[in-house]
Amino acid sequence: MSADQDQAPGVIGVATSGIQDVSALLPLLGTEQCERLVTSALERGILYAAATPMSIFGSLGIVKAGFVVLLTSIDGRLFPGPTLMQNSGFTPAGIGKLLARVAGSDRHLYVAEDKLRSILGRKKIRSVKINLLSRDLLRWNFKLIAWTAFLGAFGLTPYIYLIVHFLPSKPFRTTWLYPILRIAGCNLVTVSIQLIFQLRVLEETYCRIRFIAYDNHFKGLGISLPEFWDSNERSKTVLSQFRSWLIQGGFPAAQISRELRLGGRNKQLFLESLGRITSFSLPPFDPVSRDPPRKAAPPAPDPSTGQASLKPDLSEVEKGSAGKQPVASTRLPMSLRSSPLNPELYLTTSLLWIIQAQLLFGLGLAIVGYIGCFSVVQAAPPSNSKGPLVWIALEAVLAIARTLLWALNPTWDDPKSPMALKKYRARVPSATGDRGDRDDTKCSYGIGWTLDSATADDMHALIIGIDVHNTRHVEDLKSCVKDAQSMVNYLEDTLLVPRSQIVTLYNSEATKERIITELEGLVHKGSVSQDAPIIVYIATQGATTIASDEMWLPGRVVRDQYFV
Repeated sequence: MSADQDQAPGVIGVATSGIQDVSALLPLLGTEQCERLVTSALERGILYAAATPMSIFGSLGIVKAGFVVLLTSIDGRLFPGPTLMQNSGFTPAGIGKLLARVAGSDRHLYVAEDKLRSILGRKKIRSVKINLLSRDLLRWNFKLIAWTAFLGAFGLTPYIYLIVHFLPSKPFRTTWLYPILRIAGCNLVTVSIQLIFQLRVLEETYCRIRFIAYDNHFKGLGISLPEFWDSNERSKTVLSQFRSWLIQGGFPAAQISRELRLGGRNKQLFLESLGRITSFSLPPFDPVSRDPPRKAAPPAPDPSTGQASLKPDLSEVEKGSAGKQPVASTRLPMSLRSSPLNPELYLTTSLLWIIQAQLLFGLGLAIVGYIGCFSVVQAAPPSNSKGPLVWIALEAVLAIARTLLWALNPTWDDPKSPMALKKYRARVPSATGDRGDRDDTKCSYGIGWTLDSATADDMHALIIGIDVHNTRHVEDLKSCVKDAQSMVNYLEDTLLVPRSQIVTLYNSEATKERIITELEGLVHKGSVSQDAPIIVYIATQGATTIASDEMWLPGRVVRDQYFV
């Protein structure tokens, strides 16, 4: 027998050889989890994305998520990314779901636009304030980069013992380079995904907000709009077509009546802001000339929180002169006709291109580093099993630590709301006709990155307050009606429930028949959607029967029981 046959490999040797042979398959563990959570930082918090590059287990999930985000962020005529990826079976995860088409069509609106339309459908947007350099947003992004770099650095620890003790003579480019490339690439992909989501969501929601504002404004004035003006299409595309339509002069004068024409001053007003991600305000218009009054509209107040503030105008439209005024010329200034450049749009578009290139570069680094890491493990001498065993043990420890960080889910890493919905009291006209210096803020409500409804527009309420009972058997109270009125103020001012959806019944109005009538009326009310929340609030005296333990409202007394 030969010496090699006498020295048969032991259990550890076989296990070590097996680890080296299947090391490239081990990182498949956690792939789906990392793919889902790396796209959820804006929804759940920084640590969900920052911890994903810690272990090589799940690196393919980061690469796959980055690949899907990169292609879906490219949406043009030649390459409709969201539609192509959806047809190919790649389903976006996390915040990426907001950037998918509602009906799978190239022209149809995004899910983000559809959700925002349901939130703001009943709001009259008068002004929008944009602050893309918000301190909250910049601070959150800085934390994201710092935590991703810090946690990703732990990914080097499994290779320290392996390289120092078993591959000390190997050059840097064949050992340390590959783990560094994997970590750097995964970090770039992780950060780039969040930045692309921010730019894309803010851009699409901004265009939808502007579309809603213009749509309500034009319809309120009875202004005719072209056929391409469709609320079911992507807002950015519709607004771009609208700008081109205005530059070309709109419809010929013979096709529309004088009352429905969009005056030249109006065209100039909208051309100066269309195509830009910038603040805007819709001034009150003269109902006769369809042009804004000469007096400048007051500036929109700065929002205290968030990146965008929506100002619903609760006052009536300001009336202009009732006399006839000359129709403004429809000829546009040469600067607007010959130079349709939009610096703000190009700035945000260029920034998106830079981040997309950064994401593509990160994907390349991650793939090269991922493959190279296994060549490092397989280069360890098979005669000694400690190196690969320590490597896989430390990778498993990092994967467990990553899971614990995800489970921790602290609140400090949650992002702030990107939009703040502000509601203002209407100006009260003075004796001189002036509408006052400034509106007073009534409330501010944030809309998160997931664009969940926060305005309670679908909520209905029946508020009952009874102080006076008109019976000697029940003592009158002093604060029940006041409590009911406080509830009304809370619903209207804090939750932004429209006043028309709140019914109040005080004292003698709160009869049994009236309460039943109001509740039955909600069934036939058009504003009550399916599964709409309904609140019934009652502030009054009450009594409990000893026999059945039932609560009775005060009213007439029959055999010591109270009935309404």
